Amino acid sequence: MPLCGRIPNYGLADVLQLLSQGSRSGHLRLNTNASTTEIFIATGMVVKVHSSSTSHDGTLGVRLLQADLITSTILNDLLELRAQTGASLSELLLSHNHLNEETIRQHTTVIHWNILMSPFTWSSGTYEFQESEPHLPDPWAHPINVNHMLLKGLRLVEEWPWARRHIPSMEWIIGRRVPLPHPSHDVDPFGVPEEVSEPQPAPEVSEEARVVHTLAAPGKGLINIVSSSPYDRYATTLALAELSAKRYVVVTPP
Repeated sequence: MPLCGRIPNYGLADVLQLLSQGSRSGHLRLNTNASTTEIFIATGMVVKVHSSSTSHDGTLGVRLLQADLITSTILNDLLELRAQTGASLSELLLSHNHLNEETIRQHTTVIHWNILMSPFTWSSGTYEFQESEPHLPDPWAHPINVNHMLLKGLRLVEEWPWARRHIPSMEWIIGRRVPLPHPSHDVDPFGVPEEVSEPQPAPEVSEEARVVHTLAAPGKGLINIVSSSPYDRYATTLALAELSAKRYVVVTPP
């Protein structure tokens, strides 16, 4: 008998916790008015993801284009070849030596993360999990631990409204970037701060924010930062919001 319920109010988190604890295998379907997300799970690992609202090859092509990893000419040529041969964009990128296998896998995995995190922002929707034999994994993506997905999703539920206040639109650009302080390694293992007479240092930032800061060149569009980031769209937006809140970047309308 399938597990069914509603996504809001931590319903999705509850079923993911159950799946991660039991290392179960099966098919998780998430439905909202706008789209359906299908997640295939094998012994507690997400091995394949599909969203009815996006085309994987189209999404991958746009992401690589915005990240300046391929040109529009290359993308158009490969999409034409795909229509003629039936090969996937990933296969064509590799066979024509435009990108190596690991780069394709990294970007495909980020696309999967984008799809997996999106339901945590839905205001309505339902889920249904049907247990089954493990599904064959997507050869172009790294498997994702269900418990990792759960933890990231819970963080997103708590922080997404705050992030959207600092990052109103992905159409905005970086107006100004301030250098980050050097990472602090002098940490009291017992958590007791030492008394200092000097002025307080600049606010420290997370490791994700440090990586995103290197991408946030003045004048660069936020959507381009998201596409070139090693993190998913939501994690990158949270990092940008952290940088904005701590005054290390200023985002402005284009």
